[in-house]
Amino acid sequence: MTDEGKFRHDPNKLEEDTPEATIMKAKLILNQLSLENFDKLSVKFMQIGMETEDMMSKIVDLIVSKAQLEEPFCFMYADLCKKITEQWTVVPGGDEEENPLGKTFRTILLLRCQSEFESDREAAVQEIMDMDLAEDDREEKLLILKQRYTGHMRFVGEIYMKDMIKANKIHFCINLLLESREEEKLHCLCKLMTTVGKKLEEYEVADYFKTIADISKDKTYSSKIRFLFQDLIDMRKNNWTARRVEEKAKKQSTFRAQESPHGNAGGSKFPGSGNNTPRGGGGGFGA
Repeated sequence: MTDEGKFRHDPNKLEEDTPEATIMKAKLILNQLSLENFDKLSVKFMQIGMETEDMMSKIVDLIVSKAQLEEPFCFMYADLCKKITEQWTVVPGGDEEENPLGKTFRTILLLRCQSEFESDREAAVQEIMDMDLAEDDREEKLLILKQRYTGHMRFVGEIYMKDMIKANKIHFCINLLLESREEEKLHCLCKLMTTVGKKLEEYEVADYFKTIADISKDKTYSSKIRFLFQDLIDMRKNNWTARRVEEKAKKQSTFRAQESPHGNAGGSKFPGSGNNTPRGGGGGFGA
């Protein structure tokens, strides 16, 4: 690490590592990452050997997947992405301003987030329904799919809070979710607005809340959606402080230790990664 706080990649340092070994190291670190060891392990993460665009794409997939299934820790994964973007640069001799590794990483991350947002959820659900599965297994897969869907919007909100996505992209997401009138997308809207609402107030959001207020009173929607929207209205009235303060993130030793009624649906340890320690403008997302 240099005096300027930049992490520089030495292309000769990890040349003996295979792609499989790099992925394994990434999984191990992500499984161990916690609030307590974030500073240390985030530095190790930037040194695993993910300098090619192909490897960066694989690593971004791992980070996004973890964030989706560990929603209470989306902010931590967003912090990791922010740190990589700001502090990961090329070795001396290259042009850092034109081609920093962190900038490439950010581009890949935003494209991945955009792709996930635009994915055909109905097709994904149908694919699960068409599988030859026991009913319990089918329900588990559907639950995980739903967790990924809602968790992704929380993660998108968190990377906006780290100034990695512009406000117009968040407005684009909000408009699409609000216009759909599908309850699952409205649930995602609540996740997103709860995360970004306070920061987004510097822009015009009154029109959104006119629609949100209408939906909160419309009994053609489920009581769950109406209550979620009413909570959103109450949060805004209370300067974006939740009426029921969310419990602080559980410590590393207890978060994944809790058993889920759907097997591993509530956790996201990467298998086969060694020591899996429990842990506490347009529509595009690009710049």
